[in-house]
Amino acid sequence: MHPRKTLMWLVFIGMMIPPVVWILLLAFSHLFSVDELISILFSIPMALYMAVATSAMIFGFNHALIRIETLMKNPNRSEEAAAIISKLPYWFLIGQLLYTSIGPAVVLSGKSFISLERFGLAEAAVLPLLLLFIIPVFILFVIRLEEWVVGVPLSSRHPFVSFGKKMVLAIFTTVLGNIILLVLLNTILLYSIPALDLSTLLTKNVIVALIGIVISAVNIALLVAQVTRPVRSLTDNLKTDLFDLTKSFRGFTRDEEDVRAKIAEG
Repeated sequence: MHPRKTLMWLVFIGMMIPPVVWILLLAFSHLFSVDELISILFSIPMALYMAVATSAMIFGFNHALIRIETLMKNPNRSEEAAAIISKLPYWFLIGQLLYTSIGPAVVLSGKSFISLERFGLAEAAVLPLLLLFIIPVFILFVIRLEEWVVGVPLSSRHPFVSFGKKMVLAIFTTVLGNIILLVLLNTILLYSIPALDLSTLLTKNVIVALIGIVISAVNIALLVAQVTRPVRSLTDNLKTDLFDLTKSFRGFTRDEEDVRAKIAEG
């Protein structure tokens, strides 16, 4: 598959995950009944909002990626390409932030069964979506983007997402997302089912904790891959013709690790 199509699929998947996980979380925590969830899921506002938001994201990213593809064919415009490349990860996160934060207000407005407390809890349920469930897709998007634009020279004026920021996104947001998810789950359960027995409460907490651990492991694995990939590439290149000073190395990241690889090359 062409790298640009892979990136577009990741954008599309990123738009599908929030509503699916949001509905599942609301169902698992019993904030709404099955009939109420069906009326939310198959409502016209839900369909229109997802269609408009997804179309906007796909159109915007497709336009940007086509622009990058065009600029990559002209070495004299590499600085312009680097400028767009450096902004894409932030556009992804900003788009997801707006999409997930506005969504509940759009799809829940006008529902007769919505109280202020239920609306507040449903709105709060978007936090773990952004902090936990979207991050793996975001990291994959960044990895595939770096692999695709590896031929574009690094720019000091338009730096890419630093490795430190990647660590924060992969570790800090994962930990925070897990904490918020568990706290939110118990808050909603206590609100929805005050007489919930301890056994059921513990079972639900264990299930959610296991899901959080799996997502955390995926995030950490992707982060480790970001570190080991350029080092492994450099090591493999050094195995042959060690004393060939004309040999060049090609990294696959645009952060500090790729800069180190290029220093080693020099």
